[in-house]
Amino acid sequence: MKRETANSFLEYSNNIMFVRIKEDADMTIKSMKEQYVAQAEIAGTDNYAVLIDGRNNVTVPSETRQFMAAHSPINRKATAIVSNNNFATLLIANVYLKKDKPNAPTKLFKHEAEAIEWLKEQLA
Repeated sequence: MKRETANSFLEYSNNIMFVRIKEDADMTIKSMKEQYVAQAEIAGTDNYAVLIDGRNNVTVPSETRQFMAAHSPINRKATAIVSNNNFATLLIANVYLKKDKPNAPTKLFKHEAEAIEWLKEQLA
């Protein structure tokens, strides 16, 4: 199943929600709430994991990161963030992991295949 939100493209397959962040997306609390509603509608009551493709140029304000860390959906069991070597993306992801402390297991990856394997382990 596929869905588009203001800040991303969502695709759901085998209990993994692929979130492709749009280039220069406006990552506001409002746009994240929209994305979380779409995730809930797509996944329903399934336990699922999220793979966030953070390879596009995007900034995430601190209030949005804090909202994301504290309010991830209850049936989301893990999140993998895939980033290239873009310094800004790596910096945002590391601040999110270390300072904002998401309420579900979250890990940063350079390769999507490794992220998918880790997510499958988290769902097992």
